[in-house]
Amino acid sequence: MLEGLEFVDSADADPADDRQVFTKDSRYELDYTKATGEGWPHAGWAHKAWTVHRFKYPNDPRLHIRQEGVRVVRLRDGRKLLSCQWDGHLAVYRFDGEIAVLAAVFARRGSRRDKWPPNNPFEDRAWMWADANGDGEFQAGEFAAVAERGIDVMRAWHLDDEGTAWIGEQKGTIHRFPPQKSGPMYSVGSRTLMKAPPEVTHIRFMKYVPSSDTMYLAAYSKENPMETWYPMSREIRRYDRWSGERRHVWTIILPYRFTNNRSKDIQPISFDVAGDYVFVAFDWGSDERRRNGEIVAYRASDGSRVGSFWVGPEVGGRSGCIDFGSAIHARRRADGWYVVFAEEDEFAKIVYYLWKP
Repeated sequence: MLEGLEFVDSADADPADDRQVFTKDSRYELDYTKATGEGWPHAGWAHKAWTVHRFKYPNDPRLHIRQEGVRVVRLRDGRKLLSCQWDGHLAVYRFDGEIAVLAAVFARRGSRRDKWPPNNPFEDRAWMWADANGDGEFQAGEFAAVAERGIDVMRAWHLDDEGTAWIGEQKGTIHRFPPQKSGPMYSVGSRTLMKAPPEVTHIRFMKYVPSSDTMYLAAYSKENPMETWYPMSREIRRYDRWSGERRHVWTIILPYRFTNNRSKDIQPISFDVAGDYVFVAFDWGSDERRRNGEIVAYRASDGSRVGSFWVGPEVGGRSGCIDFGSAIHARRRADGWYVVFAEEDEFAKIVYYLWKP
C-alpha cells in the first residue's frame, strides 16, 4: 500500500469476506489476484471507507489515544466487531453501516477527570466502560472498576473469535469477559479470573482459540527471563484444554539476543495464529542477516519452524522494522492460502504476504 495512509498501524481481514480489510479507521478492498505492479491508481487494493465519525462520536478513543492494533471478529449471529488496542487500553466497536461505534473500553489505569474519557469516576484504578444505551458516548453510570488499583498489562489484550475480551496481567492474573446476551456488551459481574501456569513468570501477549479451547501465551519463564521491556517475549507456549485440565503441548524458544544495542539485538515483537500455523514477527529480523520485518512461520501442531518471509521486489525490497505487539495478523483463506498483514512503519504502509504451504 503506497499512499502512506497507515503509519504504525496493523490490519485484519473480515472473517466473512477476507477481501475486506480493516485498519483502526479505514476499510480497504483487496483483489488478491492482482500483483503489486498491476493497476492504477492502486495495485489490487482500494480505500473504500472511513470508519470514524468524529462529529457524531467526538469521544471515540481513536481520536484521543493510540489504538493501532486491530482485530476483526464475526459473532455467530453475523455481527461484526472491531477491536483496537495499545499498551494501556482495549476498545471494542460494533458497526453501524461503515462506522465503527464504540461499545466497550478496558483500561489498565485510571484517568484524570479533566482528561479523556469524560465522566470517568476512576482516577486511581483499572476500569471498564460498556455502552448501556447504544449512543456510543461515556455516561457516568456506565463505568465499573476492574481492580482496586492499576493493573500491570503490557500488550496482553485480546478479543477472541466469540467476542470474549481477555486481559493478561504480566504477573499472571488473566481476566476473561464474555459478551452479554443483552444489555451492555460486557460486565464485571460476568468476568472470570484465572492464573497463568506456574512456569510462566510474565504474560506478554495471548491468543485464545475458542473452537479448540487452545491458549497460546507469549511469555517469559525462569529459564528464559525478561531482560528488557521492548520484545514481545522469549517463548510462545501452547496449552490445550485451557478451560479444564490444561495440557502443555509445546514451548517455542524464540530467536533472541539482547545487548542493549537495538541494531544488534534479535527481538521477537508480535505473533498471531491462523489455521495450522503460528506466525512470529521480528523487529530487525530473526538472525544475523538482519531482514527487517521478517516473519517466521511455525507449525501449530508441534511448534517446529517451517520457514520465514520478508519483503521482496514487489515493494522495492525495503521495509522498516515491526515494532509493536499487535502488528501482524494472519488468516487462512478458503483456498488454503494464508494472508499475513504486517506493519511497515518506515514507509507508512501495511505489507501483506500471500503464502501457500
